Order: sequence, then structure tokens, then C-alpha cells
Amino acid sequence: MRKLAIFIVLAVFLFSGCAAKGDAEDKTFITAAEAFLTHLTKGEYEAARENFDDAMLDQVTAEGLEEMWNGLTAQIGAFEKQTASRTTEEGGYRMAYLTCAFAEETIDMRIVFNEDGQIAGLQFLPATISE
Repeated sequence: MRKLAIFIVLAVFLFSGCAAKGDAEDKTFITAAEAFLTHLTKGEYEAARENFDDAMLDQVTAEGLEEMWNGLTAQIGAFEKQTASRTTEEGGYRMAYLTCAFAEETIDMRIVFNEDGQIAGLQFLPATISE
């Protein structure tokens, strides 16, 4: 019985350490995604590109980012607030999802991070988490 108790204590300790590491990694990606969103909402498009990988830098200019953001807000209204966040991992990429409430619609902004923590993709999707 004592061995079982020790095993349970060790298992809880080991798994809590794994969760803490995962939580810290998730927080890092969420923080980077939120910084990107903040730059967009403030009209700081060049600053928003600072963490882009080379392919994104080649494909998305500051002017293109501004045009994309202005087009989005023209369609669904002014940005109001971020209401939720989460991360997933697929194929070696980490995805940070920021659920964003705009005047007329709530959407998920998916920011894709490569293995170096740089932004490698950006999509706007229907929200999967309601307010």
C-alpha cells in the first residue's frame, strides 16, 4: 500500500511538472499573439511584422497588413476586445487562437508559429468559442 501511495505522489509530481511546462509554452505563444493583435489594433503594421518569418516578410508588407486589417474591420465592424485564447499544435507548428469580438461579429484569429517562435501564418476563422 505504501508503494502505491509513493507511486501516486510521484506520478502527480511528474505530471504537474509537464502541465506547468505546457502552460508556460502556451502562455508564451498567447503573449506573442496578443502583442501582434495589439500592433494591429493600434495601426502599428510595421511593428506587427517584427516577428514574421522570412516567408511572411516576403509575402506580407506593412501596407498589405494594413489593407487586410482595414478590409476586415470594414466587413465586421470595429475591433472591440479579445474574449478568449487557446493554443494547439499541428505538424510542428504551434497555433495560437485569439477569439476577437468586433462590432458585428466574433471571429478567431489564428496565428501560426514555426519552431523558432516566428509568425509563419495568419488566418481569420469563424469563432469556435462563444462569449
